Amino acid sequence: MVLDLISGTQLASVLSGSSDYLLIDCRSFLVFNKSRIRNAVNIRCNSILRRRSRGEMSLDNVIVVHFTNNTISSQGSPVQILPHLYLGSAHHAAQENELAALGITAVLNASSTCENHFANRFRYKRIPVEDNGQADISSWFDGAIAFINEEQRKGGKVFVHCLAGISRSATICIAYLITCKGVSLNDAFRYVKSRRNVISPNFNFMGQLSSLEAKL
Repeated sequence: MVLDLISGTQLASVLSGSSDYLLIDCRSFLVFNKSRIRNAVNIRCNSILRRRSRGEMSLDNVIVVHFTNNTISSQGSPVQILPHLYLGSAHHAAQENELAALGITAVLNASSTCENHFANRFRYKRIPVEDNGQADISSWFDGAIAFINEEQRKGGKVFVHCLAGISRSATICIAYLITCKGVSLNDAFRYVKSRRNVISPNFNFMGQLSSLEAKL
């Protein structure tokens, strides 16, 4: 396959056009977060993710599809991680009847921006963490785990989501498995990915999960 190089002027012309495009930025996550072209997608398979994949990571699992308003309805349903724990996206969090049909009684919102839509029907907990290289998501692990366990004791089920259901909410689910089920980070990551294959906690969050594993 031959790739054509384009100039900065040509790129600007493409970005200002009306056609759909996917702009991939292959720099490191930290550099990407310092400065980037608007709407660019950071694709970089770091060493931690390569170890987790055991050499079996395909391009489909590295590049995450970003849905437009016309296609977001094709996201499917929330996935079951455990009988009392489900994982998904903000799209799923806005589907009241679907959540109720799954027996969801509480929602853990791992974002600072996603709306808590149905406060009269479900119990909510918000974790206002950003998906970037500086966010301290580990400081919220204990509260998230206590929230999930409390709902389980009452016979309920918790739906965990962020915006895309890829990084922050997946990190919470992995931390829960490490802490409450006694599994390794490797096994927890592979299991959650087997349930929702688009998950991809950012490098910063993977480091915090590794620190959690080391403490237990």
